[in-house]
Amino acid sequence: MSCGSARRRYPIAVLVTLAAASAGTDYASPQAQDMTTVSAEVFEFDIPAQPLGDALQSFAQQLRQQVTFDATALGGSRCNAVLGSFTAEEALRRLLDGTGINFRRGQRGVWLVGHTRTAAVSKGRDRTEVPPTSSRSAANLAAERRSRAVGGAATAPETLIVSASRTPLAMNQIASSVTVISAVEMSIQQITDPKSALAQQSGVTVVTTGNVGGGTGIYVRGAFPHHTLFIVDGVRMNDREATYNAFMGGADLGGINRIEILRGPQSPLYGSAAMGGVVLLNSAQATAEPAGRVMLTAGSFDTYSAAATAMGRAGAFGYSASLSHYSTANDQPFNDFKSWNYSTHLSYDLSPLLKVGMTWRGQEGDYASIGSRFIDTPGIADTSNDLGTLYLNWQSSDTVTSRLVAGIHRREYHWLSETRESLQINKRRILEWQSAWKPAPAVELVAGVNHESSEYDVGGSHSDEEISAAFLSGTYRVTNTLTLNAGVRNDAFDSVGGASTWRVGAAWMVLPQTKLRATYGTGFAAPGSSGRYGVPAWGQLPNPDLMPEQSRGWDVGVDHAVIPGRLTLTATHFENRFDDLIDWEYIDSSQYEGTYVNRGRASTRGVEFGISAQPVTGWHSRFGYTYLDAQDEDAHQRLSRRPRHSLYVSTWFEFASQWSVGMAVRAHSDRVEGTVPVGDYTVARLFASCSLSDRMVIKARAENLFDERYEEVYGYPALPRGVYGSVEWKF
Repeated sequence: MSCGSARRRYPIAVLVTLAAASAGTDYASPQAQDMTTVSAEVFEFDIPAQPLGDALQSFAQQLRQQVTFDATALGGSRCNAVLGSFTAEEALRRLLDGTGINFRRGQRGVWLVGHTRTAAVSKGRDRTEVPPTSSRSAANLAAERRSRAVGGAATAPETLIVSASRTPLAMNQIASSVTVISAVEMSIQQITDPKSALAQQSGVTVVTTGNVGGGTGIYVRGAFPHHTLFIVDGVRMNDREATYNAFMGGADLGGINRIEILRGPQSPLYGSAAMGGVVLLNSAQATAEPAGRVMLTAGSFDTYSAAATAMGRAGAFGYSASLSHYSTANDQPFNDFKSWNYSTHLSYDLSPLLKVGMTWRGQEGDYASIGSRFIDTPGIADTSNDLGTLYLNWQSSDTVTSRLVAGIHRREYHWLSETRESLQINKRRILEWQSAWKPAPAVELVAGVNHESSEYDVGGSHSDEEISAAFLSGTYRVTNTLTLNAGVRNDAFDSVGGASTWRVGAAWMVLPQTKLRATYGTGFAAPGSSGRYGVPAWGQLPNPDLMPEQSRGWDVGVDHAVIPGRLTLTATHFENRFDDLIDWEYIDSSQYEGTYVNRGRASTRGVEFGISAQPVTGWHSRFGYTYLDAQDEDAHQRLSRRPRHSLYVSTWFEFASQWSVGMAVRAHSDRVEGTVPVGDYTVARLFASCSLSDRMVIKARAENLFDERYEEVYGYPALPRGVYGSVEWKF
């Protein structure tokens, strides 16, 4: 079976000697020759996902480079799709990414492919362990240990992007501003939850109402919190009724293999609520070899947590699972928070071209809130979020892949205080079919249909909604350096009718290490069904004329690798306009009765700037800065909780194969709450770890290192300095 084709581009000859074929292993060998050109040449790849053995055969035949491997040891592993211009080494990394299988280059030029610590030798019938010091630094070994702890392969970081087109694309073909946060990097920096990971990204502001466990809102490029859409395991998690605030307040990173952040209007791909951007959370998939970890943490404010993860494969069956418990008293009386987080991902390969699976991710939280500094409203919020999917992935040919997903989401929010009790229950059922077609190497079309039905019960009132949607997106590589993409979508709501959105973009590699990109798109956010039908128990009157919020926005940016692999710069200018924003309007203020109406207009514009640097092996640094001007166009005043200046800096060192130490600083300045200026703040954190062995790691971190007194939400003090320690056991 052919794995695809490769065409040579930009030959830069590097001569190496090829070894003879190994008699005891399966291998792919080109016609016998002593010398060939390899390594620095760049090739055009178009390799679909399929069994890894077939992929390696094709890799060798097309590039005329020798590969040696043990077909039995590969088991049922499948290669990743590889599309674009890469060196042979980069293409092989992408093929193997996430399989738990590694490679190295033999002294005579042979590609040796095997599991992380072993590979077949290029001569003779014996096997040998790859020496830890042969072409791998101590820092790389430390990173490998961390990668195995979360189930990843010891290969290069993932660079394929899924969010921007719903199918994997190379970064050089992406027109949008997108960031991928790997589980390995979050582990090194001891980032323990999604909100902390998002808070360190350019263009993203995270605010928590109170301390750990409080409701959390995400502002992407100044858009409102309900304009950020979370996609969990391929399905939409939130809308205006089923919010993510409680989930984000207490969610951890258990079972998450990476986070993608896609900025700007994304409704043409993802529908309602994607006006500001999209955040993708994906459950970790199975690895070729069993792996896992157990972690115990204790620290300030009577904080305790325990977490366990496990993943692996048994033939065609793959599994991953995580479970964690967290408890803290925070720093004030009656402010406790306790939570459980759990996830699982099971898959089965019915054939090399057909896979079925299921995912389940959930959280249960119990948060005691004392209210703000100005209003004493103590109460307890019991929350739960569960989202499950059943999926089928099918590759019907070398050019067509399809995915069918059935999902169910249930959210419950129960508030109880001395004066009030409120129960909100959301139920959503989702069915989506998506198919990607590559009629030619330079063209890819993605089409899909979606149906969702939802129910909302609050205060004795019931409302429901039915949504049907269809979308079409296309990517066209005009040349090897210029990629265009476009998309269109229509969503039909039973309550408010249809909404059509569209988007176009371009990515141009003007130089081998410089990409210019630009996008323009529209977005919308549908009103909640309770807004149209009312909630009498809350004094909320119905408004059947309530219509969707709308937006349009554009951005232009540049990504430049000053020193490839060592120093990368990125800069983006963006502008967005929002119309028909939904706001509360009192009808009878004496009775606290009112309704939601369309009456708002707003605009956001700004600049995002980032630097990623690795000055020397083992030293990593990240820098991000955002300037944001967010205006209420009707009131002629700034929008609340959007800092005009945001800064994030982190740096860490890995050395002596056992140690890592780092520091991060986050700063926000020039903020307002309504018309009231709110104080600036700068918080720092320190983190360090030591590997006592390949299986045992101890970690320590200090949050709010300099004991800054600040409030992310006006009236709700954040935690003072806290110190935490962890012990990890890997297996």
